[in-house]
Amino acid sequence: MDVDLGPVRLTYQHNYTNFNDRLTFPTGNYMGGFLPSGEGPLPTPSIGPDPNLNEFSEGNYYLDIPSPNQGNTDQLNLVWTASPNLIFNGNLIYARLTNTFTNNRQNTFGSDETLNWRPINRLLLTADYDQQNLINEFMPYYTFYGNMSYHKYSLGVRGDYQLPAGFDADVYYRYGNITRSNSSLWPQFYSINNTDLYFLQPSSHSNTLGTALRYHHGGTWTARAGYEWTGTGDPGYLIVPQSNNRVFADVTYTPAPWLSFTNDFSALVQNDFAAVPLPNTPGNFQRRNRLYSETASFTLRPLAGWDLGLGYSYQQNNLKTYMAFQNDATTGYVYDDPNVPYKQISQTYWGETAYMVKQRLGINVRITYNSARSGMQPNVNPNDAAQLGNASLIQQGIFDPNGLFPSATNNLLFTSTQISQVIVPQWIGQSKVYYLLPRKFEGGLVFYYGSYRDYWNPNLNGVLRNFNVYVGRTW
Repeated sequence: MDVDLGPVRLTYQHNYTNFNDRLTFPTGNYMGGFLPSGEGPLPTPSIGPDPNLNEFSEGNYYLDIPSPNQGNTDQLNLVWTASPNLIFNGNLIYARLTNTFTNNRQNTFGSDETLNWRPINRLLLTADYDQQNLINEFMPYYTFYGNMSYHKYSLGVRGDYQLPAGFDADVYYRYGNITRSNSSLWPQFYSINNTDLYFLQPSSHSNTLGTALRYHHGGTWTARAGYEWTGTGDPGYLIVPQSNNRVFADVTYTPAPWLSFTNDFSALVQNDFAAVPLPNTPGNFQRRNRLYSETASFTLRPLAGWDLGLGYSYQQNNLKTYMAFQNDATTGYVYDDPNVPYKQISQTYWGETAYMVKQRLGINVRITYNSARSGMQPNVNPNDAAQLGNASLIQQGIFDPNGLFPSATNNLLFTSTQISQVIVPQWIGQSKVYYLLPRKFEGGLVFYYGSYRDYWNPNLNGVLRNFNVYVGRTW
């Protein structure tokens, strides 16, 4: 029976997910003498060498296992309308994931709460808090396996004030913190020969400040533009800067109730990355990043309950980063460039439709095509040997222009194409069918299908399949 809780609406949903990855399990060759690192005894996996042994023998082992898996998720949502000017929304989620290849488990528990308060008609205040805990029962001895256990949370406040003549202004602030367990098990490689390791920071925090101005003209169109700054203390990853600067602009145009157009633009500037000391050189790891994104879409409603949508997204990443190559540890770096260009361009096209039959049966379908290209562009000019880290060797008269240096540049040229370059067109299909049952029950099926083709390595071609069955109820 239904329970009437007055101003409270309670929703429960259970999900079952089955995931099959597109790739066969990759392997890597260990030459022997591989010593595991970590904290205390590690669980013994069903596949691969025992991480608790003092040394692994030479051979091929699975690494970076993509892992078919099965999962269950329970979700509970509460909306409490204390008054027309005070609304609370809370959400709890508990997920269990089992790796069907290694039988290892990964559990997640999280919550988020939002409080909206309108003390006066022109002012809306929002406070929110969210936190997530992840426990990975498998401590990895393979490079980049899985996710480390962590606890993270963030809290934020926002003020939105209605100005005259159709303008709104909002200011917001957010603080975030994350604590990572066993961070020493996740080394980061930033030289081509992977000899220089930088481990994840065990704890990081961030502060975000932002402001925006919005203009709306009745129900026809709205425009919003703003600026956001984020500062991060002790970034966990080399790719995370200590400061972000972002500008954004959004436009929505609705000339008729059955037609709507949106356009979003964002530009992100990243300069202040962590100063990581590099062995054998007086400098630090250097990095500069510029990211641009543009997304346009429109939605058509030919009939009541039926929506059609088309969209296009363009993303470009212009990065300059440190790259080094060392053929002989006694010689030092024979290639050392702090500003190697990297460029990535992604273009995405999609079409989607949603239809509701007699307010009971819902059908959503989306088809996406994504084209991505990326690659490093290192300087491999042999005439630049001195500026690429060999000045001291040249001065000492021990630089060999026909030996290590051309070998390094040839390896870098190969690395910047077949290894680091990505050309992956892909088709993605998503569908959802759900039914609204009596007594406020809802059940449905979500299916995901992806087809991938790798330009350089056909062995990575394949498909990805994922389906999710759920049931829920609202009180």
